[in-house]
Amino acid sequence: MQDASKYLQFEGEFRNNIHRATRTLIARGIKIVLIPGVLMAKRFGGVLGDYTDYAAKCRHIPGILQEIAAEEGAEFLTLQDAFDTDDFKKHFEDPAHLTNLGHHVLSQLIFDRSKTLQQLVSETGSQKPRKAETHAGVDR
Repeated sequence: MQDASKYLQFEGEFRNNIHRATRTLIARGIKIVLIPGVLMAKRFGGVLGDYTDYAAKCRHIPGILQEIAAEEGAEFLTLQDAFDTDDFKKHFEDPAHLTNLGHHVLSQLIFDRSKTLQQLVSETGSQKPRKAETHAGVDR
C-alpha cells in the first residue's frame, strides 16, 4: 500500500511540474512536444533483471502527458508501439535505457512522427536529417 501512495504522490508532482513547465514555455512562444519515455517492462536476465513491475509503476505517465498536451495545445507523441517486444534487447539495455541502435531508432521516429518538428523544418527550410545508419558496433 505504501508503494501505491508513493506513486500517486509522484504522479501528482510529475503532473504539476510538467504542466507548469509546459505553460511557461508556451507563454514564451516555444513549441512543445510531450513524449513519454519508451519502456520495456521485461525480464532482462540475472538476479536483479526482472523489471516486469515497471509497466504498472509507469502506466499513468502517457495519459498525464496526453492530458497536459490537450489542455495546453502542445503536441503529444507516443512511440512505444514502434519497439518490438520480442526482440527488446536489440534496442534496450534495461527497461528504460536504450542501446545506441535504440537511440537512433527513437530519434528518427520523433522526427518522422512529430508534426511540430515537421512544421519547424518546413518553416526554416532545414533539411531532413539522414536516416540513422546501423554500423558494426553501433547496435549496443
